[in-house]
Amino acid sequence: MGRRKKNLINGKLWAYTAITRAPGKFIVAICGEGEGGYRPLPEDSDCGGDYESELAAERTAKKLNDRLGLTEAEIRRIVLSTMPRTRRVV
Repeated sequence: MGRRKKNLINGKLWAYTAITRAPGKFIVAICGEGEGGYRPLPEDSDCGGDYESELAAERTAKKLNDRLGLTEAEIRRIVLSTMPRTRRVV
């Protein structure tokens, strides 16, 4: 439970993820469980701004998530919960 407390914002779990901003430009963003979309880290923060490779952005996101003690499964669940669900019309 201690790990969960430091990982709550407004009562929701959150995680960091790498996002493609534009071709060849990547950023690190924060995702709140069940909230739509993501929030880019501020450009003037230590980990904000553009990364020149997806791998560099992913490494930074992983380092930040490791500090929170998140497992890969938890990160995936949180990030996927922010994506819109599409409905298939038959």
